[in-house]
Order: sequence, then C-alpha cells, then structure tokens
Amino acid sequence: MGSFDEEWAALRAAAREQETHTRLNSSTGGGTGARDRLVASWDAQRAAADVVEGEVLPDAVRAGTKPLGELAEAAARMRGWASAAGLAAVAESWAAKSRALDTQLRAETEALRATASGFQGEDLEITYQLRSIDGTE
Repeated sequence: MGSFDEEWAALRAAAREQETHTRLNSSTGGGTGARDRLVASWDAQRAAADVVEGEVLPDAVRAGTKPLGELAEAAARMRGWASAAGLAAVAESWAAKSRALDTQLRAETEALRATASGFQGEDLEITYQLRSIDGTE
C-alpha cells in the first residue's frame, strides 16, 4: 500500500472522474435526452381521481368502520375490566385514523382534479398564444 498522500491523490482523482461522469450523464447531450419528456394527461388524472373517489374511498370507509362495531361489542362484554378501557381507546384511535385516511383520500382526489384542470388550462393558453403568433386565430 502506498503512502497516505498517494492514496489521497488517487481518491481525489476518482471523485473528479465520478463528478465528470455525473455531469455528462445529466446533460442534454448524454443519456436518453429528448426522449425523456414529461407528459401530463389531464384525462388520466381525472380518471385516477374517479377511481379513488368511486372505488378506493368507499372500500377504505367500509374497512375503516367494520372493526368499530366489533370493538364496541368486545368492550361492552368486558365492562368493568381494564381491557374494556383499552379496547375503547383502540376503537377511538382506529376511528381517528380512518377519518384521517378518508380526509387524505378526498384531498388527493381534489388535487388530481385541480392539477388536471391546471394542465388543461395551461395547454389551452399556450395553444392560443401560439395560434395568435402564427396568425391562425
């Protein structure tokens, strides 16, 4: 093994080489370039919102409320025992988390629809601007 200075110089050279590769891979001349474009489909975003609202949300609500009745029954049967209070606390916690999930899913649905509307509006605005420059409108 070489001296510390030789090893340090070799490590610095390797780091510079890695930095150069990183820069080249991320430039427009390297990698896949123009093929990697962001494509936003407002129809797909609205369809995703419809699936969340029509399928995921109702299933989540059903799954969230199903154990509450069983927990309440078990707590009632154990009235007078310390376990009853524990089951009631678990039921409260479960209900709160179920409500939080419901709120989050509704927010995601609204965000998907708002994003779709925003992208569609931007596309229409850009199309209008380009047509006004071109003289077609």
